[in-house]
Amino acid sequence: NGDVDMDSCVFTNNMCTNANRAVIHSYRHELRIRQSSFLGNSPVAVSSLYNDNQMLIEADSNYWGHSSGPFHAELNSFGQGDTITGDSVDFSPWLDEDPLEAAEEPPIPEDYALFRAFPNPFNSSVTLEYAVAHEQDIKITIYDLLGREVESLSPGKLQAGVHQTIWTAESFASGIYLARLTSEDNRHTRMTTKLLLVK
Repeated sequence: NGDVDMDSCVFTNNMCTNANRAVIHSYRHELRIRQSSFLGNSPVAVSSLYNDNQMLIEADSNYWGHSSGPFHAELNSFGQGDTITGDSVDFSPWLDEDPLEAAEEPPIPEDYALFRAFPNPFNSSVTLEYAVAHEQDIKITIYDLLGREVESLSPGKLQAGVHQTIWTAESFASGIYLARLTSEDNRHTRMTTKLLLVK
């Protein structure tokens, strides 16, 4: 219900179920989206319809999930990024690389820390990012909401630094799971994050 500016935002793995709309859609107002990342949105990332005032979506200088830019049937038919429809979306120029991918790495904790899970929600696999301050044995355990252990991931003895472990959950049912990070060197400290599996 008004003009909107969106800068340095992340739009990832969103699903639009209305064929006449998109993840971002404008009809009566003007949107300005810049330095943002569009990654894996389906079926359409951005769309717009002209109204009486001929307003546009200004969506230039964004990353569309691929260096070739977003797919547009006429204006960029070779684009391999997220799809754009409508003649009133100004999406050029686009960025060749994700502007938010080069964000600073999280600081190393005093002992160890579980930072984030991405993508989250996820469809078949999720990446868990964590860090250890010194060499130690790390274990990641996945639980369901009833507290039952459903998977054990053991990266083993890791050097100090930031690390990632992927949980592949193709054989598991949709729902909420908990990932718990523990260390053999410090069993009293446990760090947990919530995961949402959607199929």
